Amino acid sequence: MPRTSSTRPRTFPTVRGRAGRSPLRPARTISAISYYRSLAAYAEPDLVAGLFQADGAAIEDCKIPWPFVPGSSNVCSKPNNQAPYTFTGLNTSSLFLGVTCRIVDAHTACIAGGAPLHAARANLYSAKVTLSESTPPTLSNLASPLWGGGVVSGVVPVTFAASDQTGIQQQLVRSDTGQTLSSAVTPCDFTLAQPCPQQPAGSLSIDTRRVPDGPHTFSVVVTDAAANSQVATSPTVIVHNNRPAPASTPTGQGAPTTSTSKNNTAAKRNKISAVIRGRRLRVRAKLARSGRVRVSWRSKLHGRTVAHGSRMVSTHKHKLAVTFTLSKRARRASTRVAIRSGRRIVAHTRARRA
Repeated sequence: MPRTSSTRPRTFPTVRGRAGRSPLRPARTISAISYYRSLAAYAEPDLVAGLFQADGAAIEDCKIPWPFVPGSSNVCSKPNNQAPYTFTGLNTSSLFLGVTCRIVDAHTACIAGGAPLHAARANLYSAKVTLSESTPPTLSNLASPLWGGGVVSGVVPVTFAASDQTGIQQQLVRSDTGQTLSSAVTPCDFTLAQPCPQQPAGSLSIDTRRVPDGPHTFSVVVTDAAANSQVATSPTVIVHNNRPAPASTPTGQGAPTTSTSKNNTAAKRNKISAVIRGRRLRVRAKLARSGRVRVSWRSKLHGRTVAHGSRMVSTHKHKLAVTFTLSKRARRASTRVAIRSGRRIVAHTRARRA
């Protein structure tokens, strides 16, 4: 008769570089396993070799049938056939490969301390375990001018902290139109139970010149190793990068440059008026050209910008009219209005009060 033989029990997953077992949080489960193994049992019905879930349910096993029917085989053998055995659709916190005991015979060797005539064996050669996790990452400590609710321009930073039990694989910032403005992907090792690192001090740089001037919101998105995402959206901020050009740019001899002379010539052909009445800024213009132009305004108080805005407007028979709503601070400030065709200023004026 063969000698008693059994492999050392194995529990999955085990974190590489740490001793012992790695219990999983309830939100992260094993959903599949593909492995190479051999299982065997001989003569003793109380001993079962196999792969078991955390609750003890067998995924596959090798055992002597009980009650034993005289004349049937008292040997179970599932050899390694050089092909992986794959099981999917699992939902368990751990897996156990080894030999377990079931009490089916009164003289059981499991309780009596062993008997000379029994054998069970479970051998593992390699395994690949798939983990599933559905909890989104945690996103906190957001800091950025984009979250200040004011006016932003140029390149601005965004800092944050992000964590997840599987780590953070990607961080990005997108505009309110869905455009990705900045992103970073972290290298991950999916042989580990936590494949990706945490991000306690995440940082991205955002070029606000990639979005049009005007009110916008921005979103920080962090994604974990299981493709779960967490999103934080900023309050509305005003993006302003296209500032009005000066009426003239003197050269070293005090003469205007060629481009400024063209702007001044165009301004003489175009007529513009801007009137502030209560909360309303009314802009009217008659232009030498037709088509769409951008009307923008900026209010300054004691030399400091307190409000601004812009809008694309279509001319009708070379005329346009547009109304803006001013904040309380802007109504007390000095306001200038400019009309642009592309990057060129075609008309500008200072708003007067009615």
